[in-house]
Amino acid sequence: DKVHKIVRSLKLYLHGVNIWLDVDVLENLGDLENSVAESAHFVLFYSKGFFNSFNCRREVMKAMEADKPITVIMEPDDISVDTIVQMKEEFTKFWPEDLSLNATER
Repeated sequence: DKVHKIVRSLKLYLHGVNIWLDVDVLENLGDLENSVAESAHFVLFYSKGFFNSFNCRREVMKAMEADKPITVIMEPDDISVDTIVQMKEEFTKFWPEDLSLNATER
C-alpha cells in the first residue's frame, strides 16, 4: 500500500529515526493517544475516508492537544478530484462540533 511504501522510503533516507505506523505497531488501540504523545512529529497520511475513522480522529486530536508538529501527506487517487476540498468536506461531515478532547474516555 502507498503508506507502507512511503515509510520504507523514509527509513532509507532517515537513518536513526524511528518511523512507525499505528496499524503495524499497536497491539492495543487504547495506546493510540500515548503513542502519539510520545512521538516527536505526527504525519497524517490522508486518503478518502480518513476523518470517518474514529481512531484516526483520536490520533489527530491527541497530536493537536500535545502541540505536535503535523505534516499532511496526500496522493490523489483521481486527479479530477480536488483533494483539499474533499478533505475539508469530509472533515466537516465527520468531525462533530461537540467532539471534545476527552472524547476518548467514552
